Amino acid sequence: MGYLLVAVGYLLVAMGYLLVAMGYLLVVMGYLLVAMGYLLVAMGYLLVAMGYLLVVMGYLLVAMGYLLVAMGYLLVAMGYLLVVMGYLLVAMGYLLVAMGYLLVALGGGRCRTSVDEELSSSSFSSASRCSPTPSCNMDNMLLFPTDST
Repeated sequence: MGYLLVAVGYLLVAMGYLLVAMGYLLVVMGYLLVAMGYLLVAMGYLLVAMGYLLVVMGYLLVAMGYLLVAMGYLLVAMGYLLVVMGYLLVAMGYLLVAMGYLLVALGGGRCRTSVDEELSSSSFSSASRCSPTPSCNMDNMLLFPTDST
């Protein structure tokens, strides 16, 4: 049970880092869109300066540029949101990993094996055994299992 939690935790960590990478990719794409938008704005103002005949087309280009700028900043915000969500997923994964290792360290979820049965039926006293584990029943799902022997 503990190692399963560890595996799920590491899976969440990997997914979180993937989400972080995707978020940073969106941030870069957003800034690229912002740069393209400002380039369109500059081109639009150049058209405005070239003549009154081109004023309408220039302002249309300016409007399109500002629209691209707004979309770029929206993409940047979404990218940073993905980055935050990714780091949150990473933190949750590491928390699951820690809980799994804690569960493994406390001996939770471990069933008696045939070796344990042989040791308990042999001449060893119960004091010579380290950390006895319970039989395979619902008690082994407890965080602090008790010995039923």
